[in-house]
Amino acid sequence: MKKKKTIGLVLSGGAAKGFAHLGVLQAMDEMNLKPGLISGTSAGAIAAAFYADGHAPKDIMKTLLSYKLSHFFKPGWAGAGLMKTSGFYRILLENLNAENIEDLSIPVWLCIMSTQGAL
Repeated sequence: MKKKKTIGLVLSGGAAKGFAHLGVLQAMDEMNLKPGLISGTSAGAIAAAFYADGHAPKDIMKTLLSYKLSHFFKPGWAGAGLMKTSGFYRILLENLNAENIEDLSIPVWLCIMSTQGAL
């Protein structure tokens, strides 16, 4: 018996790269390639969450572009960083159907990483 192979997709971070991931997801959809699991960091985690929630890549792009940049983050002291990212959280709450990561249609491993240089 042959085992069915699962496609795992890893999406990187990097702000605008999150939009580039949507092009990859669109191309995969057009080729009928569905990932069995997705892992994402930062912007990749946001794209992964939307896609795993059942949103089409074109719809994700339309949704994200409907917000001004100031809706995503604001300058301000946030622990070790200089930006408050609570806007991302609010946008996810407003647009995702799943209430918990376990409810997504595709298993997702979200990785939020940051680095801090020496002072």
